[in-house]
Amino acid sequence: MSEDIEAINVTKKSSARKSDVWNYFKRIETNGVFLAQCLKKECSKILSTPNWTTSSLIKHLNYVHKIRDLKKLPRYRFRASGGVQKLSKEKKSHIDRLALEAIIKDGRSFNDFNKSGLKRFIQNIFPEIEKKLVELNIFHKVTTITSDNAPNMLGLFQYLSRSDIKHIPCMAHVLHLILCNGLGIWETITDNNDKISGESTNENLINFDDSISQYLKTININSDGSCNMPISNVNQSVEEEIQSGDE
Repeated sequence: MSEDIEAINVTKKSSARKSDVWNYFKRIETNGVFLAQCLKKECSKILSTPNWTTSSLIKHLNYVHKIRDLKKLPRYRFRASGGVQKLSKEKKSHIDRLALEAIIKDGRSFNDFNKSGLKRFIQNIFPEIEKKLVELNIFHKVTTITSDNAPNMLGLFQYLSRSDIKHIPCMAHVLHLILCNGLGIWETITDNNDKISGESTNENLINFDDSISQYLKTININSDGSCNMPISNVNQSVEEEIQSGDE
């Protein structure tokens, strides 16, 4: 543990140091995030301690090591200077309106998030989003994130400091794609200069939905109601479909 981390522990977590919990854990830092590692023999479990709380540590000792009657001190909530500022209703509405105007006036497309400029923006803004989730004491509670299978959505997971958060594909979105193609309501794209391009694009969409259908057949429903959903093949198909759409 570095001297800087030790200094933070002494000045900002002095109350946590008095808890009996810290007889069984030590502070560690991973990618700028403060965590706690269990000191029990053959355990070494690493747990998050959002806002310097010890609730997750006490639960671990109770359920895993059967250690009870631990002293839990009043919760210490660390806030940045000035606290978390909340937007007023008027300010939020104003920002929402500006965002809508920007999308309409600039003629933005949904595919913008696949472009290099916005990808770089996301890479820089995502750590701030995670920081806010930590401040709100909810980041450690996130276990899954549901979204469509677009590459730009799946790519967001690599910017999270936690690797245990699982992605769940949105089945409503997948079924929508299948039904649209099954009912023949895909709009055929035509071009006055090159009519073949419309037929080619529509054929790509059909192939894409065929791969989605095959993907659904591979889903295994367990006795407890949970599903095992392999997503590697469908992700590749989504990426190929988007690339063909860009062309």
